[in-house]
Amino acid sequence: TVFAVQDPFGLGSHLDMLHCSPYAMGIAHEANNVYWVFGGYTNDIMRYDFQVDHGIGMDDHSDGIKYHYCTGLVQRLIGVPSHLSFDSATKKLYICDTGNSRLAVLNTLSGAVGGNHAGPDPVIIDKYVTGASLTTLVGALNKPSGCEFHNGLIYISEYGTGVISAYTPAGVKVNWIDTGLGANRVMGINFGPDGKLYFVDAGTHRVLRLTP
Repeated sequence: TVFAVQDPFGLGSHLDMLHCSPYAMGIAHEANNVYWVFGGYTNDIMRYDFQVDHGIGMDDHSDGIKYHYCTGLVQRLIGVPSHLSFDSATKKLYICDTGNSRLAVLNTLSGAVGGNHAGPDPVIIDKYVTGASLTTLVGALNKPSGCEFHNGLIYISEYGTGVISAYTPAGVKVNWIDTGLGANRVMGINFGPDGKLYFVDAGTHRVLRLTP
């Protein structure tokens, strides 16, 4: 009744969009209409600012702003999401770098704006950011998939083991739980407003809930 019908502009299913993240594996919200995306095709991290939502049916994306970070420094693992989590207090972006078996941290305040990117959108800014600080917080993980920053801890789910662990921002493990589901099932995680941890069991198409 809303998205599958034509509007006066003839594009009823067309929403505000920005392109450059084929095989997008994860997404995190920063603020307002700003989002971070793990691009699995280009193996990079994108910052998208949609600015003003143009509304249903419109196709003018020219107010968009796009920045390309860490090109070639993160790696997709086919079929496994690589989730992101943004800490608004420190402006750090936590990245499940699944193909590199680690949880990485991008200091989004670092780096310098570099050259232009020749993308498909006629946006006002589409540039590379060079020299941004990308470090390994936790290494030797078994297909990390979900991550969530919550109450000062970073929670990570490992697709390869079914284990969910909690770490300090210094990378020290403080607790963990084995879901008992085994390998190739546990994917994305997220905290609800009830303070409980929800996670995806891809093996049985369920969302399960933990009380940490």
